[in-house]
Amino acid sequence: MDMFYKNPMSDMTAKMQQRIFECRFDQYLNAVAHILNTGQGVVLERSPYSDFVFVNAMRSKNYVGHEYFKHYYYVRKSAVKQLHFWPHLVVYLDTPPNEIAAVDERYLKTIEESYKDSLKEYRRHSKILAYDWSRPGDADTVVEDIERLDLDFFEWHSGDVMEEWFTILDEVGWAGWRQHVTSKMDARQYAFDGHLTHEVGELYINPRDAGHFMHVMRKEVLKSPNGYGYIKEKGDPMGGFFNWRLDHVLPEPWFEYYYKELYYDGMSSMETSLDPHSNSYDPDYVHHHH
Repeated sequence: MDMFYKNPMSDMTAKMQQRIFECRFDQYLNAVAHILNTGQGVVLERSPYSDFVFVNAMRSKNYVGHEYFKHYYYVRKSAVKQLHFWPHLVVYLDTPPNEIAAVDERYLKTIEESYKDSLKEYRRHSKILAYDWSRPGDADTVVEDIERLDLDFFEWHSGDVMEEWFTILDEVGWAGWRQHVTSKMDARQYAFDGHLTHEVGELYINPRDAGHFMHVMRKEVLKSPNGYGYIKEKGDPMGGFFNWRLDHVLPEPWFEYYYKELYYDGMSSMETSLDPHSNSYDPDYVHHHH
């Protein structure tokens, strides 16, 4: 974020925002997985459901282009379906933009207005507690208000609030969703795969650049054609076959964040697939082509 605040007009702003959204997606699935696997509650500072407030703000200042703006909402529509479970409770602290000494007031005002739109969406699925926080209130009061709520009661004829949590019929259904949110692989594939970016210049990666990145990983970083966890020379228990693998063939099947633990395992390019040992690696590629 420091790089964004220093240069919000950077070509990388859209890429940063997209990765933040995908990380929030992973984080939310992790939270639901924790609930379904342990029965314990989870508190999150934000959720992917309201992530769009930042995209709106970036677009209002022209930090991201129109093509990415449309792409984001197209992807969001797919991603939200895979989350399935909405928060039981949303706590909203309404703080005027001029109370925050950070970025441009228009940027902050757009975030504030977009959060109001987000609350309208939340209200269909979640309980809402909203507070005027122009002067910070008492956190204990918020806790007391939360404790007064009955979050275990659901009436099917009273709207959609918490419906997703109460309409799963049996253990088979719960087991299916528990696997879905714990593995995250199907959720991510249905949410993000298949969305073409060749018309979204801010996200598009030239195939040659992708190939060069993988050559560098193999020759300079890992010094192996195999992926993390499958390099015998580094002490891994077994060797691998190239870098590409998903889900239960990973060294550790469960991953926390895709861009922290899995992105390289899911990468492929035409030139590296035909050259698994990266014999065509050109260290001067960047200088030649840029």
